[in-house]
Amino acid sequence: MLLFLVGLALTLLILEARSVKTALKKVDYDISVSRHTLEPGEPFDLMMTVCNQKWLPLMFLRVQQTLPQEMLFSGRKGDLLASGEQLISTARSLRLNSTVYLMPRQRRTFKYSVSLPARGRYFLRGATLTGGDFLGARQTERPWMFQKEMIVLPPRPEKRALFSAVGGFLGDLSVNRFIFEDPVLTVGYREYTGREPMKSLSWLQSARAGRLMVKQYDYTKDMTVTVLLNVECPPDIDRGKAVETCFSMTRGVCEKLEELGVQYRILTNATAAGAVGMWSEISDGLGQKHLSTVLEGLGRATYDQTEAFALTLEKAVRGARQGRAHVVILPRVLPEYEHWLKRLKELSGGQVSLIETAKREEA
Repeated sequence: MLLFLVGLALTLLILEARSVKTALKKVDYDISVSRHTLEPGEPFDLMMTVCNQKWLPLMFLRVQQTLPQEMLFSGRKGDLLASGEQLISTARSLRLNSTVYLMPRQRRTFKYSVSLPARGRYFLRGATLTGGDFLGARQTERPWMFQKEMIVLPPRPEKRALFSAVGGFLGDLSVNRFIFEDPVLTVGYREYTGREPMKSLSWLQSARAGRLMVKQYDYTKDMTVTVLLNVECPPDIDRGKAVETCFSMTRGVCEKLEELGVQYRILTNATAAGAVGMWSEISDGLGQKHLSTVLEGLGRATYDQTEAFALTLEKAVRGARQGRAHVVILPRVLPEYEHWLKRLKELSGGQVSLIETAKREEA
């Protein structure tokens, strides 16, 4: 009997010594989300998976996962979840503490229903795993580093607000395509009446006919729109509120253009975090892939500007022509914009719509 007890004690000591060294060896951890691009307040699944690949049980494992401070959990009561896990709020983050016992070769997944309330870019940045020895007397810690990103899109504007701001303008686009002539598509020549601009004269055809002849153009086949987004603000307005409304209205306009089947491009002076080269200008396009690029940029956008909006307007003027309409979305029209807005109207035949979000908020 004594020998048995001595043998049992030696076995326990060996297992204890081994478990101290291998508490977190061959332990895998991962975290994932069901969606990476989200609507504000949209529920999605947060999944944490731990796996013990050893042939020995893991008597104690605590996972301390760092989460965005803004993340909301369904079923939360104070600092506890319905499933018993603890949430700890810090100055910059939220920490989720989960404790688990794992049998040899066992994998367990914890799933939580969560949401993020506001537009922006959020990260799952890492975790700390703490393993216990066989007897539960000592613990070993290991940091688990990774960075996973989630993008929350700006909310859609109310239909009434969007229609009030730009509804009639967008509704006229399909009609206006048959009014403007495209100066690239020449379909013939006709006699000069005195009302045509001098640049329309064809000197070669005039010499052949013995009288002044002008080029006859085809109608514009595809109406296109440039959406200009400005984040430059005067100091006397609520910048956050005005710019967030700009992002929301830009989304509404682009989705409406998709609905109408009208190609559009984006020009903006807003920066987009983590999106080098994808945002300041998005070329003409249409379809879900094009819209997804625009929406992701809006989700990543910051309040920092790359240039004065007058310079962005100047770029738009260089590409302006009849058949290309412009929707300008900005907090407020400043005096330095007026010259370029006037030129846009002249070159596009008056097809310019302004959405001033600061004025809308004050109304």
